[in-house]
Amino acid sequence: MDTIPIMRPWLPSFETLAPMLREVVENGLITNGKYVRLFEERVAAYLGVRNCVAVSSGTLALTIAMGMLELTGEVIMPSFTFTATAHAAIWNKLDVVLVDIDPETFNINPDLIEKLISPRTSALVAVHMFGNPCDVDRLAEIANKHKLRLIYDSAHALGSHYRAKPLAGFGNVEIFSLSPTKIVTSAEGGLIATNDDALAERCRLARNQGVHADYDCSLLGTNARMSELHGILGLGSMDIIDAAVEKKNVLVGYYRKQLEAHPGIRLQRLLDSTVRSTYKDFNIIIDANIFGMNRDGVAQVLAARGIATKKYYSPPVHRQSFYRTRTQCYDVALPVTDFVSSNTLTLPLFPEMTFAEVDRVCQAVAAAGEHVG
Repeated sequence: MDTIPIMRPWLPSFETLAPMLREVVENGLITNGKYVRLFEERVAAYLGVRNCVAVSSGTLALTIAMGMLELTGEVIMPSFTFTATAHAAIWNKLDVVLVDIDPETFNINPDLIEKLISPRTSALVAVHMFGNPCDVDRLAEIANKHKLRLIYDSAHALGSHYRAKPLAGFGNVEIFSLSPTKIVTSAEGGLIATNDDALAERCRLARNQGVHADYDCSLLGTNARMSELHGILGLGSMDIIDAAVEKKNVLVGYYRKQLEAHPGIRLQRLLDSTVRSTYKDFNIIIDANIFGMNRDGVAQVLAARGIATKKYYSPPVHRQSFYRTRTQCYDVALPVTDFVSSNTLTLPLFPEMTFAEVDRVCQAVAAAGEHVG
């Protein structure tokens, strides 16, 4: 029996990429060429923003964006996120203040933010978890009221919509990841999207060591350039973005019809009917007291049946070894984050997944429940 992977990237055909790859290999312009620029322009047009800056990873996109905003003091962000969200702040010598999440959407809870704002707070960092859009309007109100920078870690969300508009142009800056688990991938890479022209120019300099054409360095940068080879893959990947998101949404709908019938299993809820998620990952919450088996037990049952799973994000940031030693992260009370991270299980989901494979996963979950019954 073949294993069902947790994900499988849906890539453009080699035939569509071959002429571009052949061109750069033959002319030797494998970096600082035209295809990264074409990729940036394509994404900017899709997102409806003035600037898109391609870099070598989503982590560096967020690190550079924070640095070029010249933030100081504290930044507020959720603990239920990938470690890179917090790392970007630490690399910029910022203090991380963690806030709990909404139990239904798994996104930052706007109701809890204002009590954490202090005179040292310079920014909010919100994460569109698994591609599910945050309450953008509420976050904008809070940021404007307190004169804070608003940064979106949209690593999962290239292809998501908020109020029928692609997720970009909100806040001061948004960053996207292009790693293999994302809808749009360049194998590895990241994007900085903003309507702030001056910020975009600083980010372009920062990705190239802060060095101008005449080799004069005007700011502290790093080597975060994207190669032409990565840019070509990203450009080709943009051709299938909407088809891929649609396929994943159809599969999630099929999952829902089967899984929501099981007591003790809960799915991530979207903000409302006007948003679209990429469903970078498909997660269920397993309440062991109701379902009869905990998350880890269900994962073992699925593994025995050849079904891969993950536990995103367990442990959350405030439970990780490095962050437990930091003052602002130590022993914070984040009960919803703790419950979700301890009980969430990521099931297989990828654009080319079949309904038969979804059936197989759902049957395995049902079998786990029946086993304890």
